Amino acid sequence: MNDPIMAWAVVAFVGLAALSMVVQAIATMKIKTMVGQLQRDLAPLLPQAEATIESARLAINDSRNQINEISVRSIAVLESAQLQLSRVEEVVLDAAARAKHQLERTEMVVEDTVTRVHETVAAVQGTILKPIREVNGLAAGIRAGVLHLMKGNRPNVAHATQDEEMFI
Repeated sequence: MNDPIMAWAVVAFVGLAALSMVVQAIATMKIKTMVGQLQRDLAPLLPQAEATIESARLAINDSRNQINEISVRSIAVLESAQLQLSRVEEVVLDAAARAKHQLERTEMVVEDTVTRVHETVAAVQGTILKPIREVNGLAAGIRAGVLHLMKGNRPNVAHATQDEEMFI
């Protein structure tokens, strides 16, 4: 290394490296003092933080137990509701089937009753009304005959001619 510039450059770089190491050492010392100060400042808060963390841990455990209990009860309620709903559905289906059957039976009874009423009306007309009409016709004939006989006189020619003219 005979070159003086190169020697001075190496010396400068070694000096810079030494200077940077000194700066790093000072910075490390400053950081150490700041961490120590921070540790002293936080030391009184540490028991409170631990107490708060423990309290939070207990609350979380209690909450977890309560949530588990609520979940179990909710599942039981849902299962019960589902069972009751299936029972109600069975009852409704049974009631609908029974109502349909009763409607069918009622319809058959109504049809039978209507048929019987028609048969009864036909029987009444055939058995009672027909003889009454016949008796009425017979009575009308007898009445006409009696009236004719009671009148006794024959119609005069003018009256007979007038009757014939009406038909012509």
